[in-house]
Amino acid sequence: MRSLTAPFALLALCLLAPPAPLAAAEAAVAAPAGERLAAERLDADTPATTARGNPFVAPAEWTIGVAGDLTLLTAPEGDSRIVLVDVPESAAPDADAAVAAAWKAYRP
Repeated sequence: MRSLTAPFALLALCLLAPPAPLAAAEAAVAAPAGERLAAERLDADTPATTARGNPFVAPAEWTIGVAGDLTLLTAPEGDSRIVLVDVPESAAPDADAAVAAAWKAYRP
């Protein structure tokens, strides 16, 4: 497991929001080239890594999608999301800047 003192930090934005269809969640996270987020529903707990190699286990029945440095996990009910954001240290020299950069990456 990588330490958070690596050249980037991983931030998780846990979102509890009113139910939104998956299409809306996909539209909220656009790939850097403007591509749509490809989402996959998981049948079992699945080991995965973020775009920059941070390991995690994605829960069964959740949907996972990746766009650039964002990894979006959506609950089966569609009303909760976990967004994992790899933030380069150069973009965030401290925790407050990292949180701001993560929110900006998720909802520009």
